[in-house]
Amino acid sequence: MSQHSPPDHLFEPTLQTETPPTANYSQLSHYLVAFFGGPLAILLFGMMGANRIGQLRKDTVFFSILALAVAVQFAAGYWMLRSGALGPEREFATALRFGNRVLSMVWGLIIIRHYRALDTAADFADLERPNPWGPAVGAMVIAFVATFVVGKVLSHATG
Repeated sequence: MSQHSPPDHLFEPTLQTETPPTANYSQLSHYLVAFFGGPLAILLFGMMGANRIGQLRKDTVFFSILALAVAVQFAAGYWMLRSGALGPEREFATALRFGNRVLSMVWGLIIIRHYRALDTAADFADLERPNPWGPAVGAMVIAFVATFVVGKVLSHATG
């Protein structure tokens, strides 16, 4: 019986280049997107940041749970608004907008807390934070359009 040695290509490294470390968007930009953009915008912006630092695939479950929470938030708000059991529609709509802002800030804080260790490491490595305003405005516009379209579809469906 002859002994076979493994082919030489098995001993070559499979990763040719290291990816340079990158920093996530600033915490302030997360707060501002959460406040002005709403729950869908902070979800999108958080996913953009995760994709930028290469964590999106790893954090699929985290963002799926957060997306489910945002969907429940929208569904509960829609149900409460349409049931009419909680008071006049105009006053309730104002309270609902305020509640959405508060929950948006909570979602933003959860995202910031989730990436705190990576943000601290980026600060220690003295990595430069990217300009967040293009993705931030993009996330807010997409969220606004999606919310508007869904609102129009629901208002026509319920007549």
